[in-house]
Amino acid sequence: MRNWFDLKALGRLAVCASLALFAMLGPVAAQSVSPAKPVWISVPRVGGHLGAADIGLVININDPYSVAVGEHYARQRGIPAEQVLRLAMPVKASLNVAEFEALALEIKSAMVPKVQALALAWTQPYAVECNSITSALTLGFVPELCSQTCAPSPPSVLFNQASVRPFTDFGVRPSILLAGKTVASGIALIDRGVASDRQLGKRGVPPASMVFLRTADAARGVVSAHAIHGSAGPHAAAGGTAQGAARQGGAAGPLGDPPDRCSAGGKPCQH
Repeated sequence: MRNWFDLKALGRLAVCASLALFAMLGPVAAQSVSPAKPVWISVPRVGGHLGAADIGLVININDPYSVAVGEHYARQRGIPAEQVLRLAMPVKASLNVAEFEALALEIKSAMVPKVQALALAWTQPYAVECNSITSALTLGFVPELCSQTCAPSPPSVLFNQASVRPFTDFGVRPSILLAGKTVASGIALIDRGVASDRQLGKRGVPPASMVFLRTADAARGVVSAHAIHGSAGPHAAAGGTAQGAARQGGAAGPLGDPPDRCSAGGKPCQH
């Protein structure tokens, strides 16, 4: 009985010590993360957009994910049959230059001039050596980045442009990966996109939320500060509203990705 009471007393002592430690550390932890203050900014109304007639879809017949997700995207978005390219290519993380050049040539030959952008229905390949595959297909492969991975990449001709006809106006086709961890998640991604069509600024629809992460990197911090306080250029006109927040010292984005790295290929972003 004595031993039981001794253990009980020790247990109470441990609980009290834990509460005391929590009381001391609680204010410190609370002070280390400043709560984000919502900031309302004006954003332009959409003056135009890409539709099914503007999109080229690429499906890798060697990849079951690509076939399932690509065919679903084509049905949901109504992509014209003549703008769907089915080809055979390696299913691996990165292409070498020869493999990429063959892919780029096949896409260029298959897509008619009215195609303004590309949707790539796969999760990999996501890179061409040290370039992301979307960057390489859109702006061209840049071999110099492989020897100096922290060097600035060449400026994009699409930066700060209001055009909705990028191939017609600039000769480049922006590209995206329809990437998901599984076929089900890839299909869900497409369905969410379809459901969100024409919802921005619609009466009764919740406002869009934007989160700008401001880190200790001053060069990258310019982006969030510039966006929140307003910018000049073709996108500065007032229109719809969206809520944004700048947060100090975030080490990772909302999905766990580092905020200072590109989403594809892991190459440091240039700002």
